[in-house]
Amino acid sequence: MKLEELITPAMIQLKVPLYTREAAIQAGAALLMADGRTVAGYAEAIEANLSRFGPYFVIAPGVAMPHAPSSGIVKAAGVSVLTLKTPIHFGHEHNDPVSLVLTLAAPDGKAHMAAMGCLAQRLSQPGMIAQLTAATTKETILNLLTKEN
Repeated sequence: MKLEELITPAMIQLKVPLYTREAAIQAGAALLMADGRTVAGYAEAIEANLSRFGPYFVIAPGVAMPHAPSSGIVKAAGVSVLTLKTPIHFGHEHNDPVSLVLTLAAPDGKAHMAAMGCLAQRLSQPGMIAQLTAATTKETILNLLTKEN
């Protein structure tokens, strides 16, 4: 699986004025649904996971990767990308506040692990999170996440 298969320009929004973690989850899930990757109910599934397990998906300082089991809600793997105008507290003790929200949808466990692996590899590159957060165009986001080094 490659990130260019998971992210389209329509699934990216920059410097979005959102102020709650629920609004960020809804916005990320709405982009996935608009692209046909999920059906209605995915944001609610993510919020149920958040209620049950806490903000485990705040995976690095400033970065959240909301996701939930597919349960028939996910049609195809995808990742929406939101950079936030103002950082949001998701409730994570060490990695708050969040400025970059990568909402992940995968139709099964294999696709989920493959997508997470691709994202983790890309995000672990020096300076990547800062570059993504500072990006001012969708093309910059796509290039950062999908170009080969």
